[in-house]
Parts: sequence; C-alpha cells; structure tokens
Amino acid sequence: MTFSSPAYRLLRAGLLIVGTAAGTACHRSPAGPAAATTTCSTPATVRDLSGLDGCGKVLELADGARLLPFGKVWEKFPSANGQRVTISYEGVTDMMTTCMAGKTVAITCIEAAPAAK
Repeated sequence: MTFSSPAYRLLRAGLLIVGTAAGTACHRSPAGPAAATTTCSTPATVRDLSGLDGCGKVLELADGARLLPFGKVWEKFPSANGQRVTISYEGVTDMMTTCMAGKTVAITCIEAAPAAK
C-alpha cells in the first residue's frame, strides 16, 4: 500500500473520523443543562490562598473543608477574599491541580450571601 493509494486514503479518513469522535464523545460540561435548575444551598467563604504554591482563591465550607473551584460559573463571579457566598458544586475526578489545599470541584451555582442583620 502506497501513500497515494485509495486504500491508504480511506484508512487515513477513517482514522481521522474515529479519532475525532473519540476525542469529543466523552467530554461534558460540569455547568451544562443541569446548572440552570441547580439551587445554591451550601454556605461558603471565599479565601485567598495565593500565597501557597499553585493556589488562588478557594471556598471554605462551614466545617473548615476547602474546595478548589473551577468552571465558567466560578470564573464569571466577581469574588473577594472573605466574601460569604452560597454555592452548589460537583466533585471532579479527572482534573489535576498543583494546589494541595482542598478538593477540586466544578461550581454549578454561586451567589453572594445576604448581608448579616
């Protein structure tokens, strides 16, 4: 089989189609259609840990657990250190980070918490 033969061109086209399908079939957005119906119900506080290697802002839960947030919902939210928020999130297992301060999560909902009275 030569590089210009019809069989080679057919094989190359088939591999391109299979490779493209395999590369896109399993990806899903954590902030997909379910995010529209998600309610923010977990209280958290924004903490700036940029002094730690590989860290930036994290979310600290009431029990002291820290979450490493990511995703479009998080990126669009104008967070500030010490800010109280309510969130919803999904755990992420297929993502690595150099920040070792908590669990990586995809934020599906975030709102500023009402001011304390």
